[in-house]
Amino acid sequence: MPTLLDDTLDRLRNAPRWLSLSQIAQESGLKVAWLSALASGAIEDPGVKKVQQLHDYLRVVPTDRKPEVLAFDRIKDIPANCAGNLPVRAVYVFYNGERCLYVGSSDNLGRRFREHARSRELLDHTPTHVVITYFAEEAKSQMLALEAAKVRALKPVLNVRYAKDAAE
Repeated sequence: MPTLLDDTLDRLRNAPRWLSLSQIAQESGLKVAWLSALASGAIEDPGVKKVQQLHDYLRVVPTDRKPEVLAFDRIKDIPANCAGNLPVRAVYVFYNGERCLYVGSSDNLGRRFREHARSRELLDHTPTHVVITYFAEEAKSQMLALEAAKVRALKPVLNVRYAKDAAE
């Protein structure tokens, strides 16, 4: 049975090409230099906490489809029922430039985005774009795990859910 470190290194080294170290760093809360050194074997004792943090992220991030980046003013273009070729389930992250504003998940992305488009609290922070990670219908637990991991790593200013976990 592989160790946590071995499994994490395997996941990191076999991540899809579109999942860059900088994206992994941003979404996991780790530094690019540390990830690069870990992947190359240059860290003798990487520390259990960081390895666990990376493993938790890599374990739940979908690898079959690249996340979509959408300008905030285009969120209303997603159909209320997400008909067509869009999966229904997703984790999404609203940003103002590089600043993470909010992390959420939904089983009905179009309906949820319409709610966000009317949210005074979100609009007051002037969101510029949203990054959407889609999930297959049967992957609800994976979706919720990724949402929690992103809240802990990105520390969004507007999330109250998981706030206690994110602060620890």
